Amino acid sequence: MRQVHEADILEELEFARRAAERFAADPELYSYTEKDIVPGAFLALRWGLGKDCVAVLKLDELHAPTIYTQQIPRAATNTKDTQS
Repeated sequence: MRQVHEADILEELEFARRAAERFAADPELYSYTEKDIVPGAFLALRWGLGKDCVAVLKLDELHAPTIYTQQIPRAATNTKDTQS
């Protein structure tokens, strides 16, 4: 069981709603944040089979966010060019 303050849940819910609006406006967008990727920041990911859900994560102080560069082959990132 977790104990939370109502304000914390409302802040996360409002963030999820803002992320959903951004995802709806841009079908190519799969992640959203309003701050730098730092501990304590919320990170939203487009989620679900219908890509209509929002997963909200909160980065914590115990894990350093890491960006692994050049992990996806270029052909996979340029699907628009290869589908002609």
